[in-house]
Amino acid sequence: MDTKHDAGSKRKLEATVACRLTQGEYDALLQKCQTANLRLSEYLRRTIIGNETVIRAAPRLNYADRRLLSLYSALGNNMNQISKRLHFDHLNGLVTNDTYQAVLEQLHLINRILCSRLPP
Repeated sequence: MDTKHDAGSKRKLEATVACRLTQGEYDALLQKCQTANLRLSEYLRRTIIGNETVIRAAPRLNYADRRLLSLYSALGNNMNQISKRLHFDHLNGLVTNDTYQAVLEQLHLINRILCSRLPP
């Protein structure tokens, strides 16, 4: 057990917290401790306990919204596959310039329609 003198009184530090870091993260943490002239445990206590950072969880989506996002994702994937194939076929002379431009314009139109339907 670790004890720490705090303003003349003793605090009993009983709980241990552990986490894994990459070597780069650990080195950066040690550098911050050195800059603050604090031991690692004291630096972490001050940072974690004294920090006012608030992490807000992303709002949970209802079933309809999750389904809508899934459909948009599928549509986007399909449009991407079409555009890649169109480009490849155009480069290889399998699609005329007129057809290439016409399909590309339709893909852009579909994209604008889909984006206009997304919530802000």
